[in-house]
Amino acid sequence: MLGLLLAVLFLVKMSSTATPSERVLEQLKLLAGDYIETAQLKQIIDDFSTDFNEDDEQTFEQYIIKPLKNLSIAFVVVDFQNDFVSGSLSVKEGDAKEDPDKALAPLNRLLKESDWEMIVYTQDWHPSNHISFCEHAHDTDRILCPEDRNKTFEPFEKVCFEKPATQQVLYPTHCVQGSWGAEIHPEVHISSDSTIVRKGTDIYVDSYSAFTDNDGISKTVLDDLLKENSINAVVACGLAYDICVKYTIKDAKKLGYLSAIVSDCSAGFSVSGISEANLEFRQSDVAVLNEQQAADLSLRRFVPIEWIRSLASAHAPN
Repeated sequence: MLGLLLAVLFLVKMSSTATPSERVLEQLKLLAGDYIETAQLKQIIDDFSTDFNEDDEQTFEQYIIKPLKNLSIAFVVVDFQNDFVSGSLSVKEGDAKEDPDKALAPLNRLLKESDWEMIVYTQDWHPSNHISFCEHAHDTDRILCPEDRNKTFEPFEKVCFEKPATQQVLYPTHCVQGSWGAEIHPEVHISSDSTIVRKGTDIYVDSYSAFTDNDGISKTVLDDLLKENSINAVVACGLAYDICVKYTIKDAKKLGYLSAIVSDCSAGFSVSGISEANLEFRQSDVAVLNEQQAADLSLRRFVPIEWIRSLASAHAPN
């Protein structure tokens, strides 16, 4: 009892004698948990203001500390569908040789044992003659560019269409609406009160992101759903890490959500694609987490340094 009283008195004394930057640092250390070194947090404060004063402290409190203390996080499971696990477009057939089955156990633990404000599952949901399907590249309802009209195509080639005017990577037929391949893999835990968002439903445009089509014109319902539920952060995982998961989380970041991806609950298709994705994540303050970090984030035991840095950069004095 005496020890507790002394600790309280020490904190009270420290708060009255500490500098503004020291007070902010103590709050950041509580948010960061055991994952982030104090020196990294100090650097964020120094970058925010070289002469950190009480006005800076108030700004930091309002725009960085307060949002991080009031996180509302959506966990988005991207395209964990039969065709991407073991079907016509299995991720494990890519040169990265990453097996989606290995992501199932950590994914299901995060779905069952963590504490997310919202859980969303996405599905590629294509018409049977979708523009991305290799076998339909020569269909009469679309016109290839002159240089491609007489070619025979193989999956993963990029082709030019004159109508609709687009460049398109061709894939094996996959995730056709209502098919077995389009179903969420049966071993993925489906949480109660979760939401399913479908994408890629337009015949003539592909949709890697769960937020919008590849042309950035037609939106899915995802952004509206997140806003209706007062979500301010998105944690995503799924298939494929370097394609649909990447584009989903990049769009989340563009739309203003604090954004993270869970690497061991995902599987990537190509070595180069995974490397490029990770570089893009680092450059845009998208946090790359493992299962344990994601679980601790959901339970508010940890906040990624990328999120702290992103908010601090956005609100630093000019």
